Amino acid sequence: MQNLWLINRYASGVLFGGALLLAAILDAKTREIPDVCPLMLLLSGLLGILAGRVSVWDALAGMLCTGLLCLFLTLWKEDGFGGGDIKLIGAASFCLGILSSAYALVVSLTAAILYVLLRMLWVKTKGQAVALAPFLSAGYCLLYFQK
Repeated sequence: MQNLWLINRYASGVLFGGALLLAAILDAKTREIPDVCPLMLLLSGLLGILAGRVSVWDALAGMLCTGLLCLFLTLWKEDGFGGGDIKLIGAASFCLGILSSAYALVVSLTAAILYVLLRMLWVKTKGQAVALAPFLSAGYCLLYFQK
């Protein structure tokens, strides 16, 4: 039984990190996040639940609260998150639970804002879209692998 727990925990981590790495690379390169990335994250979350990493209710609360918050922000302001970003945030939050995903979202978005501000000062550009998945991936991995 102990071996199965370890396998679930390691498989969950590999899927989580791999999905976010793939999303970060593809979003930076093509500005699109394939649907397979959130699906891999949901599978990682299910394995994490089986391993006892997060409870079912905490995982669902994390996914619904952060996903709906980002969806609301996007509907409120047109230039908000893209659909792939919202799916990625919701699925990654399913793996972390509500509290850790809130921290991860704050860390990710703070890093993205700092990057945009520094780029505006350095390159003197405004209005260019930024790939958000690399920042989301870094923030969520930071919180995931900290546990």
